[in-house]
Amino acid sequence: MLKFRIIAHTNFGEQIGICGSTKAFGNWDWKKCLMLKTDGNSFPLWYTDRALDFFGAEAVEYKYLKVRDDGSMDWENMGGANRFVPADALKGRGIGTPSVIILDDGGFGYIQPVPKAVFEASAEYPEEAIEKLYRFPAGSHEPSGPSGLKIAIIGSSVAAGYDAWLRKGWVFSFARDVRKKFGHHVINVSQSGANVRTTRDRFVSVISPVKPDVVIIALSLGNEGIAHCDPHHRPACQRAFEVGVEELVRMTKKEGAVPVLGGVYPNGSYTKDHRSFVLSTQKKMQEMGAAFYFDWLGGLDRGDGKWKVGINFDDAHPNSEGHRLMFEQIPLQEFNDAIQSACLEANTPTIRAKKEQRRKQVADTKPSPEKGKGIVTANGGHTRKPAPTRPPQVARQVSPATPKSEIVSEISSPRLPPVTRPRSISHVPPKQGDKDAKGNPLLVDSTRRLSLGGGRQGGGGGARERAQTDVQVAEGVTPSTSALSATSELQSKQALPLGPVDGQLEKERGGGSSQGPTATPTSTSAPEELPAAVRFVDASGFFTVSGFPSDRLVVVENRSQHTYAVHPAWKELQRAFVAGFERMPAGLYIRPEAEPAFVEGGGETGSSSSSSGSSSFGGDFGKPVCFSVNEKGELASEAKIPPLSVSRFEFGEKFYGQCAEILFFDGKLGILREKDGSVRVINEAESEYNIQPMWKEVQGCMAGVPEGVYEDSEYVHMENSEAPQFSTLFIDKDGLQSRVKAPPHSCRVYTRVSDLHDRSRCVIIPLGDRCSARMLLHKLEWDGPCFPFDLTRTTQLSDIADMIRCDFWGMVDPESLWYDWEHGRYRHTKWTGLSFAHEVEEGEDPSNEEDQKKIFQRMESRYTSRIARFWYAVHCSDEVLFLRTGSSTREEVENLIEVFGEKCSASRRVRLMLISGQEDSVFEGIPGVVHFNHVFDPDRMAAEKGHWEWETKNFEGMMKVAKLTTRNLYWTPNKPPGGRGTGREIYLRLASATDLSRRLGRDV
Repeated sequence: MLKFRIIAHTNFGEQIGICGSTKAFGNWDWKKCLMLKTDGNSFPLWYTDRALDFFGAEAVEYKYLKVRDDGSMDWENMGGANRFVPADALKGRGIGTPSVIILDDGGFGYIQPVPKAVFEASAEYPEEAIEKLYRFPAGSHEPSGPSGLKIAIIGSSVAAGYDAWLRKGWVFSFARDVRKKFGHHVINVSQSGANVRTTRDRFVSVISPVKPDVVIIALSLGNEGIAHCDPHHRPACQRAFEVGVEELVRMTKKEGAVPVLGGVYPNGSYTKDHRSFVLSTQKKMQEMGAAFYFDWLGGLDRGDGKWKVGINFDDAHPNSEGHRLMFEQIPLQEFNDAIQSACLEANTPTIRAKKEQRRKQVADTKPSPEKGKGIVTANGGHTRKPAPTRPPQVARQVSPATPKSEIVSEISSPRLPPVTRPRSISHVPPKQGDKDAKGNPLLVDSTRRLSLGGGRQGGGGGARERAQTDVQVAEGVTPSTSALSATSELQSKQALPLGPVDGQLEKERGGGSSQGPTATPTSTSAPEELPAAVRFVDASGFFTVSGFPSDRLVVVENRSQHTYAVHPAWKELQRAFVAGFERMPAGLYIRPEAEPAFVEGGGETGSSSSSSGSSSFGGDFGKPVCFSVNEKGELASEAKIPPLSVSRFEFGEKFYGQCAEILFFDGKLGILREKDGSVRVINEAESEYNIQPMWKEVQGCMAGVPEGVYEDSEYVHMENSEAPQFSTLFIDKDGLQSRVKAPPHSCRVYTRVSDLHDRSRCVIIPLGDRCSARMLLHKLEWDGPCFPFDLTRTTQLSDIADMIRCDFWGMVDPESLWYDWEHGRYRHTKWTGLSFAHEVEEGEDPSNEEDQKKIFQRMESRYTSRIARFWYAVHCSDEVLFLRTGSSTREEVENLIEVFGEKCSASRRVRLMLISGQEDSVFEGIPGVVHFNHVFDPDRMAAEKGHWEWETKNFEGMMKVAKLTTRNLYWTPNKPPGGRGTGREIYLRLASATDLSRRLGRDV
């Protein structure tokens, strides 16, 4: 029994019919066609309301048509191929299947190369039963045969069989054949619409109960949104997918199963640019450590990222033919060989069960005497039943110095090293020829270490001392001679001390004369519990670096009372990284916790809590400390390690998989929205990133972040005057509205501290007389898009007051402008002190009518935008600081203040800062006016870089007097919402404040 449905957009008076080769379809007589139905809830879906029985028919072909009330009609795909019902569907109901099949014919006018159908739900077969029928078509839920394994498939709609005939996609064929050939059982837990995030969230709940031996991860790069997002957002989508898949691989291994990856595949919306992302992702997936990779791209892609002709149902999904090709791309024998070997090595659940079963079978085959009697001898006598014996064990030689925790860790150790407080033990620095507790030799090198200023060791604070550094290299890892020779010697005048930063280790050894508490070194369980690629121990034995490649983790222990600097110039530490950390992936390693774990011991400070440790020793607390490792395995940046602490540095890529959303990624800079609402900025580049609203892609990516003020977590409790510049994010409905800096090899976390309206922000608007203010704001990096007077010359303050009073009407009116050939600038006939010097571009002639027309059009466009910003800033900021350089009279200033009162809201604080060579007394007593007796010369600043920088320092001091920092600076958007039209129109629109109040959620 068959039903039919199709999506068709119709106009009033049109209906959809189906006409074909059977009587039910009118035998190709369109006047006898079967009319379909629709309703308000279903449109544009048209469908047959009753099931049709074609049992016994040899073939059924048909087409849809539009029938109008006036008796006219239109065939779909006139002259092209007909639709058809597959022969299997004409044989009647299969055993154990629903009675009605619905043919989903897609859209009107496009005839699918291969039909698609689904079962109709009924009382006998509800949706749950049909879904189970789709997912478990292979019969028994347990593996069969001596080599059978349990395979779980977790993926998206393609893995769930969508758009194939009766959902019999590549998984159906795969499950059927691997059971028939190898005895494997396949369980499909795929979910339509799944991406890496949703799959990770449900992974444990659907995989753990199954206890599979193999997990096939078959997700779509297209489900991350890469097909339809803006081009600048594609790297972020790719990063999210790759990191998510890699995390799923690790989760599979933690479940005790073997991971297999389903590869990338085409999409009808992909372009050649998309294909470059697909190819790079394919390469990355092949290096993720999976036991096998299904390479689908070569058999499905036509060369530009799109599906080959005739194998897809829509842009995102293959049809039955496409699913068949996907299945044929899987070499089943190679796949089976790979997973059998990997499962044996991983000792997966089925392998363990079969081993246990064989062990029991062997035990059952041994002769067992009758209960209560001895063993019957050959001559019929009895002997005493022997006592049970244990299998032989190799006893471990335990030395008195072996920590008990190390012995226990060999019996049962957690996967990741804990950072809880361990008990204190005595410590003996290693010597040449020593071995660790596991028998690995310690490589001891004689090195030089910088002695720090202020100490009493040797002859003085600046002397060098002879020391030893111990590098324990894991089995199979040998130091590279070339790498060792390439490492530069530590210079005696190194600016940043290496090793302990704030004291000498003679105190810990008992040989120092300085007073103060002495640290008792404490053991941590981190290095002994996982196979590290390398173990570095400094000469004192108090500082240890251990790397764990499988977990992409570096654990740094500082058991001294002094801050250590992990720095590229520390020669022996660098050599350890180059020689032994070659298995660690290159990139940024980040300590995720706000503070490290503190170890016990060490007198007064050593036994204190982490909070007291912070106050006693200082250091980088309250922020994610990080360091970078380059492609050569070398340290590329530094990190400070607090005293008496254990710091766990996780590979930076992990944070992309753990966050709530990747907002932006360009290959080096990542902006992440964390699950707790904070914003994390990761810069893996060797250069600083300037993140600001003029960067359109970055500004827009934060539009979905909750509005508010976000402070760098390191400085969140500092006063405005104490906090560093560019450490505050202002985010509104349009996205980023402030500037922050991302230093090289850094990770910053910005925490939301308040609503936007709780922070009073001040905008700086220059009022001439020349471009000095613009130059100084630019050097200070406080500049944004231009205001009307930034690049003009306005010698008379009265002209400025008049322009503001009349809403800049006529400022760039061509009828009021004339070109001054002597000085090379346009001048204004009404405001004689106003002139424009930067409007004529190279190659243009102001006397040429066509050139002059282009100049005036450009000026109108520029100054309309600048005027829009002016009024937007005045009406949207909390405070306004107008900045004027050059001489003025008291009367001009008082007149300007009067204009401010007319044009600016009374709820806003308006100030005027005057900077000129005049005496302060000239403007004394004018409310809201501050004057600095100083002259900025823009010509000299442009000619002399040093003078420009010196004047910028002076200007910065003036801003401090005005109590302005980047924490309360208002950044005007480049294109203000609603900022179109003439200056007067913009002012009137913003002054009404109706739309503005709604946007800001408060009165303006």
